[in-house]
Amino acid sequence: MFAEAISRAEKVSGVADVVDPDFKVEFGEKEFYLWVSADYGSVMDEADTHTLYTMEEKHAEQLYSFLSAENFIIH
Repeated sequence: MFAEAISRAEKVSGVADVVDPDFKVEFGEKEFYLWVSADYGSVMDEADTHTLYTMEEKHAEQLYSFLSAENFIIH
């Protein structure tokens, strides 16, 4: 689920200026910063903090639902 959401995210043009991430996710040797809500998600490669990627709405919804069900998100 995480891998698909990250791999299908679209690059946002310009330089990213963001608040602290909701989550830090590790995949092997790579780390990503994650911002997620019920209908929106963004991801940033820890090695490239000047570039932000937005997730498809369905992936953001899936991640939010999963994280909520696992009590990682407090409502």
